[in-house]
Amino acid sequence: MSDAKSYEQDFLLWTQKYYQRARRDAAKETQKPIEAFPSERPFTIEQVLNPEFFA
Repeated sequence: MSDAKSYEQDFLLWTQKYYQRARRDAAKETQKPIEAFPSERPFTIEQVLNPEFFA
């Protein structure tokens, strides 16, 4: 596997892991059920990497 593919896979796994953690924390903080938040991240990797996306 090329380094670029390996980094891409690592990044995808990282975003999935930390999205789930953020989802859990948001549910706890807002006292809403975890089901109130999407189970999958609602944005693509391309959107995350686009500096204009969160602007």
